[in-house]
Amino acid sequence: MKKTPQSDDIKKEISNYLAELLKMPISEVMEINLISAGFLDSINVLQLVMFLEDKYNVDFSDNAFDQYEFDTVDGIVKIVQCGS
Repeated sequence: MKKTPQSDDIKKEISNYLAELLKMPISEVMEINLISAGFLDSINVLQLVMFLEDKYNVDFSDNAFDQYEFDTVDGIVKIVQCGS
């Protein structure tokens, strides 16, 4: 049986990924609005979606989503928890 990742583990992995992608400290990634403040552009969002699909088997092809759900790390964690 496959173990489901815990919320804290997901948050840590996503934060690490975004910190590397955006070349900024994890502490900053955790506190900023990623999209509305202009840190994530459309290419970055696509990269993030691909990461989430690969890492957590989230399928975005059948689900409409608001890009602003990606505005915070906590919002992204909720997407993963609902979609995996």
